[in-house]
Amino acid sequence: MNRGADLSERVSRICIGTAQFGMSYGITNRHGQVGPAAVSSILARAAGVGIDTLDTAAAYGDCEAVLGRVGVAGWRVVSKVPPLPESAVDPAVWVLESVERSLARLDIPCLYGVLLHQCSDLLGSHGDVIYDALVEARRRGWCRKIGVSVYGPSDIAAVLQRFQIDIVQSPFSVADRRLARSGWLGRLHNAGIETHVRSIYLQGLLLAPKAERPTGFSRWQQLWDSWDQWLQRENVAPITACVGFVMAYPEVGRIVVGVESLEQLDETLAACNASFERIPDWISSEDPDLVEPSRWKK
Repeated sequence: MNRGADLSERVSRICIGTAQFGMSYGITNRHGQVGPAAVSSILARAAGVGIDTLDTAAAYGDCEAVLGRVGVAGWRVVSKVPPLPESAVDPAVWVLESVERSLARLDIPCLYGVLLHQCSDLLGSHGDVIYDALVEARRRGWCRKIGVSVYGPSDIAAVLQRFQIDIVQSPFSVADRRLARSGWLGRLHNAGIETHVRSIYLQGLLLAPKAERPTGFSRWQQLWDSWDQWLQRENVAPITACVGFVMAYPEVGRIVVGVESLEQLDETLAACNASFERIPDWISSEDPDLVEPSRWKK
């Protein structure tokens, strides 16, 4: 086996999550928004090791504008259309104008992927019109692929019953294994649909020392205790276990990882060498109040 080639392939599956570049993001974030100079350094280092994909969104503060000023030509950029506002008169126009604005802010001619930030927009009364607008954006050459960001497997099932898409972005982590357990990870792969996974650290909860986990998550203390004890027993860093767990699934196309500093990026790169597919099943949950951050009480 060419170990160097294998590691290079693993690293290339990392996708830089950019929410922290546009706002203070993450329930355990203690550093706030990443500054432009640090953004530039992170992207240069990432590109230098073979990472080629960025995940962003119009809803991430001024993230797209920051990336546009830093320069992201040559990157595969995936962005997301914001949730459809009630005031939108024409949903198709809203989608196409949203994509145009993203391209202008990013200062690039074409996105790798355009996702709907809220898949319920596709499942609502305007779903067909919104889907046709995504297809039109792809036809115009504004993006190569279209897709959705989902909260869980039930969203995937509902979308694919009605629409043909290219990319699904879903949460997946040691703590949230629904994507694999449901069988959807394998089904998406077999259907030729790219799977991008996010929240592999559960917004930092899986990385936080016991004393620093927010008290609002104490109702899942048994899970945290099991996780902490397993890490101690195996003598492994939490970031290594989190990345290694997801890396063990070859069906995952891109692993979205938020990065706040060069040090964090280097820790992520080091973790790419690990594989932990056999972390005990009981270190997980299907409680939506935990695994769906949109339900968290901030």
